[in-house]
Amino acid sequence: MTDREIQLRMHEAEMYFSQSHTSVVAEAKKLYFSFPSIAHLELEKVLSQLPTKESLLQELIGKLKGKSVCRNLRRIVEGKETNRFVLMKGLFSLGTHAAIECEKGNSQFAALLPFLYEKIGVQIYGSDNV
Repeated sequence: MTDREIQLRMHEAEMYFSQSHTSVVAEAKKLYFSFPSIAHLELEKVLSQLPTKESLLQELIGKLKGKSVCRNLRRIVEGKETNRFVLMKGLFSLGTHAAIECEKGNSQFAALLPFLYEKIGVQIYGSDNV
């Protein structure tokens, strides 16, 4: 990882995971500020303990089982009769439910919002590929 990538990961860790993964973020900050130039490998190991966007997305979708949004998400994943508006509806729903989880104190789901809204933007401006 480059210095810039480390800085970005640290910023994301503090922004999205400081409440849910306090000890991991604290350890990463300690390493970063104590040994910024020599602790890259150790810092990468610590930061890898944080959830990925993919794992957060799977967790969020798991929380939606039994809700109407799940039907749209299932159609999107299976590739059945989806057009860009069905896809946007599913992405907006995921964004809404990520925000709801944040309201409940699960602030790590805020890490999904930039990703989801980037995908929505792709659909709004006419690309058929996400």
